[in-house]
Amino acid sequence: MRGLLKVILSFVLLQTATLHAQTQAPGVLYYILDASGSMGGRMGDKTKMAAAKEVFHELIEGMPSDMAIGLMVYGHRKKADCSDIEELIPVGKLDRTQAHLKVKALQAKGKTPLTDSLTAAAKRFGTNEPGATIVLISDGIETCAGDPCAAVKALRESGVRVVVHVVGFDVDQEATRQLQCIAQAGGGKYFGARNAADLLSALNAVKANVVDKAPMPEQPPPPPIQQEVSTKSTSVRVKVQGPGTVVLKPAGWLKAPYYWKLVDPETGEQIVRSNGLEPVSVKAGTYQVIWRQTEHGARDVELGEVIRVDSGKTTEVTLTTGINLRVPTWAKAPYSWKLMEKSSGEKAAEYKETLAPQAVSPGEYVLLWHQTEHGSREIPLAEVSIEPDKLNEVELSTGINLVPAEWVSGGIDKWQLVSVEDPRKKFSFFGKLAPQLVPGGRYNLWILQAEHATNWSELGIIDILPRQLNEFALNTGITFIVPPDRKPPYRMVFAPKAQGANVELKGRWLPTLLQPGKYAITLREKEHGGADVKIVDELEVPAGSLVELEL
Repeated sequence: MRGLLKVILSFVLLQTATLHAQTQAPGVLYYILDASGSMGGRMGDKTKMAAAKEVFHELIEGMPSDMAIGLMVYGHRKKADCSDIEELIPVGKLDRTQAHLKVKALQAKGKTPLTDSLTAAAKRFGTNEPGATIVLISDGIETCAGDPCAAVKALRESGVRVVVHVVGFDVDQEATRQLQCIAQAGGGKYFGARNAADLLSALNAVKANVVDKAPMPEQPPPPPIQQEVSTKSTSVRVKVQGPGTVVLKPAGWLKAPYYWKLVDPETGEQIVRSNGLEPVSVKAGTYQVIWRQTEHGARDVELGEVIRVDSGKTTEVTLTTGINLRVPTWAKAPYSWKLMEKSSGEKAAEYKETLAPQAVSPGEYVLLWHQTEHGSREIPLAEVSIEPDKLNEVELSTGINLVPAEWVSGGIDKWQLVSVEDPRKKFSFFGKLAPQLVPGGRYNLWILQAEHATNWSELGIIDILPRQLNEFALNTGITFIVPPDRKPPYRMVFAPKAQGANVELKGRWLPTLLQPGKYAITLREKEHGGADVKIVDELEVPAGSLVELEL
């Protein structure tokens, strides 16, 4: 009887364990994605970075909702920085919307710190965790003086419970050997991927293994090294690779540059430079094109895509990605305009006093507009998406024009637009009134009519409608009728009856701009020894009227 009870108990425990295993959430999948400069290289009709991002977007959509996911990225923010490693998506339940946004913003820029990335990822889980599957996707070898293969081996021997699979994304033989070594040391599989379809297939195979316990696809063993044993030796002739040639083929809208150069895609180090459009000879390798349109009115621009140069061959580089600003006739060429990377905030391009089409790298940017050097400040005018292999037309046609009445003598010193939704968002202008390009929205209009005679005063809310020049009349205020020998008081205060800030006038009989409304008026004759005297309890200032105040 006791034996039967033991059998029944064992069966129940087995069934419970099986049910627990079936209902447990799948393990952790942690990805390490290469966003180094070399990922800007072309793969078919797109860059490797663009192809990898497309694959990750598809992977995100197909991920189980109860799966714990994490994503680490390296080389995506700075050139020549081995510490440029970031956990872009923390381990946990996947927020698909945020994951898509973060992957979309990635750009290929810097170095390849494989050792530090793998170490940081493995230590992320430690020895007490239930374990994780790490998937490294790289298009090249370690470039930060580390030994990733030895590091992974040491980590696993120390008790860190991770399995490391590796995908070599369009890699050469040298990179294949190192990446295969990492996978072997990590107890995982190596996958070679020559295109986006191969990459997706590899990542799906790992996911199926973790989620559904599906077996990994078998990888063919490397061919054995054949060497004939002999007591004789022979001479060996070594053929040194000669240089290749690079020729730029710019689109018709792009003028010849002041210079262009080829740089290391991970460090930005200059390799060779050419003035105009002269071809250059350079050793075989991968490079990034830097373009300088003019000597003084522009800066170096990274054209993003990484090119491969082969020995004895000519590499033609077509430059067809650019930006063309379209502005109305009332908007003149600005003092400067810039493109700032939306994700990092770094400056990608800058031009002065020109509206000519310019070569830029594909990506997401914020366009900063500086109309005049001393009459305005930079304005984040628009968000711009630059698509590859085309001249991207960007229309800038939303603006404001302050129209002063004839009695607003001398114009105004300064004025500001302050966003109603976010008061930190403000745009400032100085000196002569002129139409200005601004983003659409609802703003409070503030003016400083005369710097030493008035304070900042609020003139009201204005709606800036898109794709048109919005006009705002400066034609409401108070003027003074006084005897010729009457000296101006030290201060006159116009206090609105409704909510709003006081407007002050000091030491001048100046026609003063006000918001329409009712005001109490106080006068103080002298700065010292005098007192504020209310001279008007309530005075209405109608919109579009200049009220004459006789003293």
